[in-house]
Amino acid sequence: MHHQIKSKLMSKYIFGLLIVIGTVWIGSCKKPLDVVGAYDINSNNTSAYLKFIHASPNFRSIWNTADTLNLFVNNTRLNSASLSYGAIFPFSVNTSTTTISATYAMVPAGAVQIKLSVPGVENSDSFPVLNLDRNLIAGNHYTFLLTDSIQNQRDSSKIFLIDSATAPELPGYYNLRFIHAAATDSVDVFSFARNANIISRVKRNGVTDFLMLSYNVGVSDTIIVRKSVLPAGTGPILAKYPLNAANIGSGSLEKRSFTIYYQGDTLLTGTKAPALRSYFNF
Repeated sequence: MHHQIKSKLMSKYIFGLLIVIGTVWIGSCKKPLDVVGAYDINSNNTSAYLKFIHASPNFRSIWNTADTLNLFVNNTRLNSASLSYGAIFPFSVNTSTTTISATYAMVPAGAVQIKLSVPGVENSDSFPVLNLDRNLIAGNHYTFLLTDSIQNQRDSSKIFLIDSATAPELPGYYNLRFIHAAATDSVDVFSFARNANIISRVKRNGVTDFLMLSYNVGVSDTIIVRKSVLPAGTGPILAKYPLNAANIGSGSLEKRSFTIYYQGDTLLTGTKAPALRSYFNF
């Protein structure tokens, strides 16, 4: 009897050990993330989740320093490579797919200090340029979008958002949010497929709610930003953004939530001229 019990215990021990070894082996065979840190796969309600976007084209002249940043939360650096104008962090979590993933950096929930700092030769935190104190709710997702209003004392000018919308449950729909982060006047957001404005008169640093739109995989669409004038939809075109695989990945927009933002400065050219970019939220 004792021998049978001992045999059963030994069998359970060996079986458990094989599971552990198998798990470690499988984990070691996964492709590495293309950004460092811990990232949201399933919200565990003990952490919050943060995405950072550098959309300040005049950062260098505003601060008279290099346009390279590091992102810290509670003095812990999140990024590996320095973040310059146009950077989205984190961007893609799975290098084996062309789909642009909805990824966020996992950060502590509760009262936190978010800091942007210009790195030196030896110190990654040589020149702090901005500190934000925020109370992050566990399980929530946030976007911090840096614009040329970085020095404005009004807290509302710092675009720090709760990404509250989830993916639409209804088939044939997607959610779209628009952020006006460019150094330009008010704009309208025009849908080529609908031949109409879907959002009107968004002021600089303005952020819209998520708008649920119908989606037909067989109908291509282009989002067009125009200067706001009357009659609506007749203003000069400032930027275009085709909703194609090059911009939104190879997956469908159906039952997804994503943000399009307008960045740049009309007085600048090249990569810092006004343009549209996007990222998935859910």
